[in-house]
Amino acid sequence: MIQDNEDGTYEVTVIDFDNSQRSWFVVDIGTVVWTANMEWYYKGGYESNPDYEVKFGQYKAWIMDSYGWNIT
Repeated sequence: MIQDNEDGTYEVTVIDFDNSQRSWFVVDIGTVVWTANMEWYYKGGYESNPDYEVKFGQYKAWIMDSYGWNIT
């Protein structure tokens, strides 16, 4: 869940259902990134936010850094 703050920052809340499915760990990361992308995209995405790609790229970098994985 992503909350837009008035100061241009975001608060992100992740709900982890942990054992709700069996899959590779990458599915957890993919689900979080895909959901964030879709929410931002439908809130204006490219048309209303010219920095969309830069901001979303940074978001993906934070997620991957949190897991200790390099981005390629």
